[in-house]
Amino acid sequence: MGESNSRSQPAWPLNRANSEPDVFDSTELLLRNPLADAEPRVCRWMNRERAEALHRLCRAYADMDVQDPLMVGIDPAGLDIRARFGIVRLPSPVIMPTEPDARATIERMIKYAETKIRP
Repeated sequence: MGESNSRSQPAWPLNRANSEPDVFDSTELLLRNPLADAEPRVCRWMNRERAEALHRLCRAYADMDVQDPLMVGIDPAGLDIRARFGIVRLPSPVIMPTEPDARATIERMIKYAETKIRP
């Protein structure tokens, strides 16, 4: 997920930032992903225990019908789901700075998706 900095820490990329009057491009901004250590655990949890929900999440949050989705990444701003045609980005409705926040947010996203998209 993202490029590594000189300390080989996974990075959470930003597309751009605005700090009046300056604007910084994405090449100037790389933040450490605070979920980097938890990322393998959260992806494993989703792919093993919540796999049936990934399809509905893609439909509800990206309006895409993804067959055999596989969660491959997470950062505070959202989830990365592998589809046959590439990666689908599912933005989180809130920032998820910790693993417990991420798990709770994903569960809320699943509940929302279940009400919006019937199995």
